[in-house]
Amino acid sequence: MPTLVLLISALFLFLTAGVTQSNTSGPERSIRTTLDAKEQELEDLNARYWLNQYQIEQGNANVSNQSVDARIREVVNDPSFLKTLEAAHFSDPIWQRRQQLYLEAARDSQISTDAELSKIIESIRKDSSALRYSIGGKKLDRPELDNVLGHDPDRTLRREAWFAKAEHTKLTGDRLRQAMKLGNQLAQRYAGQSYADFMLHRRATDRASVLRWYELIRTATEPEYRELLSRMKKDLGVKELEPWDLEYYFST
Repeated sequence: MPTLVLLISALFLFLTAGVTQSNTSGPERSIRTTLDAKEQELEDLNARYWLNQYQIEQGNANVSNQSVDARIREVVNDPSFLKTLEAAHFSDPIWQRRQQLYLEAARDSQISTDAELSKIIESIRKDSSALRYSIGGKKLDRPELDNVLGHDPDRTLRREAWFAKAEHTKLTGDRLRQAMKLGNQLAQRYAGQSYADFMLHRRATDRASVLRWYELIRTATEPEYRELLSRMKKDLGVKELEPWDLEYYFST
């Protein structure tokens, strides 16, 4: 039954789209056709991006997303089309929403696929994947380090693993700060606001709302939080909780 409902719904949308398309002017029909093609290519490119990204995270140094990012930039950074799309006035609410989403995604992509920013981020990811941490006389990769923090009953070893994460900051800290600064500059250029505010806007919220939600959560859960801390100390048999105790407690 659900399959039949989906088929009927799909047929209705197809027929409706056909009627709507036939009633559109030539210029608007051209915009719709171009938007359809760009969205389809971007969907394919994003699939390739995340497939490559998985291999990068697995430590494959021979894989890069720079060519994919470059093609995404070519598809999205089309000033003529973006100007035409922004000036278009669709009567169909669905196309109005697609117009809004594409323009927002275009600004996001212009930021995230910037050649200089992409190069910095990819270098951080590759170096992070290649980094080995010295724990208990062994060299561990990041998943193995996380396993120690989450599952090893030896508190001293967990402490060593927690401090070993500082090696990652030493290796990538300067580039992370550089990426954040560049991201804010690009957001100002393409979206007219900071990167944080732009991304909050994309998620239909703002700083004030987020801070208000956090405060509501904090005040509503404070008694239970204090009770949880006391229970954790008792269960772990420690006088004071340390950062390397938290993940272990919730993972075991």
